[in-house]
Amino acid sequence: MKASRYCLALIGFMAIACVVCLPGCGQQSAQSAQPSGSGTPEAAPPQAVTSVPPAPVPLPPSMREAPAASQTPAPAAAPEPAATTEAKSETPGKPESASPAPAAAAVPPDELIKCYNDIVFIRSGKAPNVTPELVADYEKKWATLLAKSPAPAPMCEEADLVASSFKKPEKEGDPTFLYVLFQVNKSFEKDLGLNIRGYVDVSHKQRLPERDRGNGFADLGYMPDLPTSQWEKKSVSIGEKSYVLIRRGGEMAEIPYNFKIAFFTIEGKGKESKIVSHGEAADLGWLVAD
Repeated sequence: MKASRYCLALIGFMAIACVVCLPGCGQQSAQSAQPSGSGTPEAAPPQAVTSVPPAPVPLPPSMREAPAASQTPAPAAAPEPAATTEAKSETPGKPESASPAPAAAAVPPDELIKCYNDIVFIRSGKAPNVTPELVADYEKKWATLLAKSPAPAPMCEEADLVASSFKKPEKEGDPTFLYVLFQVNKSFEKDLGLNIRGYVDVSHKQRLPERDRGNGFADLGYMPDLPTSQWEKKSVSIGEKSYVLIRRGGEMAEIPYNFKIAFFTIEGKGKESKIVSHGEAADLGWLVAD
């Protein structure tokens, strides 16, 4: 009997305990089981944004060095203008040219030499209908051509090289002529020779005259028909300068020649004589007779 009462009391105590504890436990379970988005969730306390941005689109190779903080790099600053040593325009407000003006084309040497010969001819008195105006026109033409030509090449105190041309024979059997125009600066004290050599490519050596094959160049050296001691006196004055044109002919093949020219003098006599250069050699360049 006593045992039965004891068991009933124990069961009633356990029931009361469940009534007290179950509401909290049920609420916690309900909150855990409640799906997100249902009801009104409590506001989260303020904190720093730690959300991860979506994965970026792969960058092209030219931009793969972009800063990690941003997928779109800030625009680069404008580059500093490059240093320049060109002179600035001295005229205020005048725009500077984007590029320098092209240099004037050089005058073919043949044209300069032809103008020289024309002036000599009309001054000779042999040309018909020559007037002072015609002579003046040719002299103006000469000045224009000379201004567009390379500066004379210094050779010695007495003379400089102005131009040269290489001409084919006018008819079969005639020599090929090399024309050289000199500017005469002062009188030669004595008669000098001209050492003229036309160097050829190795492949053309066999086309040289037999006497020149061993040297590898055509030798046109000679004593000018007009002795150099007479050049200043016989020179042609055009403008402020005086000029002499020489012509040297020879047996030449139709191949390119690299001509070099220099004055020389012969010192001593007999076996003791020797050739001595006078001044500097001038390079006429590669010429082909035309």
